[in-house]
Order: sequence, then C-alpha cells, then structure tokens
Amino acid sequence: MKRLLVIIMTLLMICGCSKGNDVNNEIEPEPVEPNGVWVIVEESINATYADKTKDASYSTKYEYDQNGQVIQKLYYNGSVSKYEYDKNQNKTRELYIDPEDDYWSTTYYEYDERGRLIKEIEKCFGGYFQDTDRYTYEYLEDGTDRISKKNSYLENGINIYYCYEYTDNGFTESCYFGNDLAHSAKHTFNEKGKDTEVIFSEYGRSNFYPDSAVYYEYAEDNETLIKETSYKNWGPKWITEYEYDYSDPNHLINVYKYTYPDSTAESKKETFIDENGNVVKTIDVGIGNDKVETTEYKYDFIDFEQPDNPGPMFKMKIKVKEINIRSKPTTNSEIAGKVAKGDVYEVYETTTAEEYHWYRIGDDQWVADDGTWTERVE
Repeated sequence: MKRLLVIIMTLLMICGCSKGNDVNNEIEPEPVEPNGVWVIVEESINATYADKTKDASYSTKYEYDQNGQVIQKLYYNGSVSKYEYDKNQNKTRELYIDPEDDYWSTTYYEYDERGRLIKEIEKCFGGYFQDTDRYTYEYLEDGTDRISKKNSYLENGINIYYCYEYTDNGFTESCYFGNDLAHSAKHTFNEKGKDTEVIFSEYGRSNFYPDSAVYYEYAEDNETLIKETSYKNWGPKWITEYEYDYSDPNHLINVYKYTYPDSTAESKKETFIDENGNVVKTIDVGIGNDKVETTEYKYDFIDFEQPDNPGPMFKMKIKVKEINIRSKPTTNSEIAGKVAKGDVYEVYETTTAEEYHWYRIGDDQWVADDGTWTERVE
C-alpha cells in the first residue's frame, strides 16, 4: 500500500501594500537570506495501536537540488518519487515507482507565461491496470488568476468539468457530468477569507447527499478554527471542536473533540519545534486513544550555490500606452523608467504579487501586468 506523506516547507513573506499609477495593492517580498535553507533529510514514523496488532515503523529520505526543491523521496518499502522542475521552479513532472507492487505513475504539468497551471496529465500502470487522465485549467481574465473552469478528459469516455463563480464573499463550484449538473458546493467566507459555511447540493446522482452543509466558527481573530458542524439532510449533525495550547512556542498542543449522533471521542496532536523553527517531532493520539503515531524529522542546513543565470525566458510586447519600470516588483519601489506600447523586451524572471504579475526585463527593472497590458511573443 502506497503511503505518501508530503511535508510542505513554506517561507511566509510579510508584505506591504500601497497604490500607484500602474497597479494597486502589490506585495513586495522580503529578500531571503542566506541562500541556504533547512531541508528534511529523513522522516521517521512509528505507529502503535491499542491492540498491538498493527504496529509499524518506517521512514522516508529526501534529496534536494541546488534551489532547495525536493527531487527525490526514498520510501521504506523501496518505492521512490522523483520530481522535475522548470527554470521558474514550477514542477513539470512527478514520477512514482513501486517495484514491490509492479506499479508506476507519472504526472506531467504545463504552465502558461504567468506561471499558472494549464494542463495536467496523469498516467499510471500496474499489472493489468493502465489509465490516463487529462486535466486542463482556465482562468478569469480579470488580473486575479482565479480559476474559472477545470476540465477532466477521462479514457472511459466521461467528460467531467468544474465551473467556478465568484462573489465578494465566496464562490460556488459546480460539477458537470457531460451536459448534466451533478452537484455543487457554495462557499461563504468571512473577512479573513475563511469558510464560514459550505452548502452542498446534489442533482440526480446518488453518491452525494443533497443539501448537506458544513458550518465553521472561529476565535476573535476570525482565523483560528474552534468549531465545525456538519449537517446531513438524512440525519443528525456531527460536531468537531478544536482547542489549542500555544503557550510554549516550542511545544504546540491541538485537541480535537468529536460529537457524533450516538457517541463522543477525542484526539490530540503535539508538535515540537526546535530553535530554528523546524518541526522535529509530532505525536498524534488517535480517536479513542486507539492509535499513537510519532513522527520525527531530521534536518540539514544546505547553503546552496547561486545557480548560473539561465538567460532570458521569453520575450514580451507592451500592449498599452506606457507602464512604469520599477526597481522592485512593487509600486513602493523607485521608478526606473517607462516602457511604451509596441516595445519588445526579454524577460529574465517572473513573480506574482497579489493580483498582478511582474516581469523582470533587466537588473532592478520590473514591469507590472494585469493580464492585458502585455503579450508573449516569439
């Protein structure tokens, strides 16, 4: 059985916003120094059960490239995951091989010039099983990079696609099987962009419950989830309550209390953090204390060498009268000149700041785009 645990290492960038005459509300990332990063070199998991019949221990080892991207994961059972990236650090291929079960799968990813995922192809093979799924993605052309449609083209002949409609405080995801609306989920957000309710509706199919709902309650910060209530049209509600103890920044405790129609249960997760801010151990106590899972992480600090300049990525043409050139990808930065309609520039780097995309056309020279101001040219 394949078990894939993905650890996501994220650098949170505190950003400042301002208004300018070229774009609004851009965010300037803080520089990341030094170039090296802490990377997980090994993840070890030990699981014990109350009845002692399912105890297990296994580990995963990680390998990285010079940009700090995971390029390989080696699992305890001999299986392996490999990853490839383009020069913008977008993942272009993911390969999983399980020699024990004679199974492999590979996924290819394609992106547009703004770095948005536009195509995903999954292929898998194992024994007599072979399948290929294809997905394509479409986006709103309003400068927000929000997805408008996801298409699934499956080999069994079923065409499934999802459409997205947005409001000021949420969105609705509708799923179609062919031309028939199958089900939908309406999300409503609070002022911090967190779900306060999700209403599910089903149309003519039996694998979704019609008009079920999930409601979320938060602490005073409108971000910390404290209660989740699920309603099904066919029966009573289910409640999950969340309690947190973060008084010790190096030892975080989360407690989950579950109330079912005819029973209650509780689980707990403890997280231990070292002086570098890295999670070094987690302890999960399962529902009813039936399972205890301890995960330990080993890290290494790798001071990656700066990669060689790969040269220009592509060329772009200016479509509007003029745009300011900024010294950084934010209107807070100094104006270093202007570009004019019809000008063509080589692009060396791209980044997205909130709702806008930025192109670096030279050293300390950035041009903003809302999705309509520039176009890619050969």
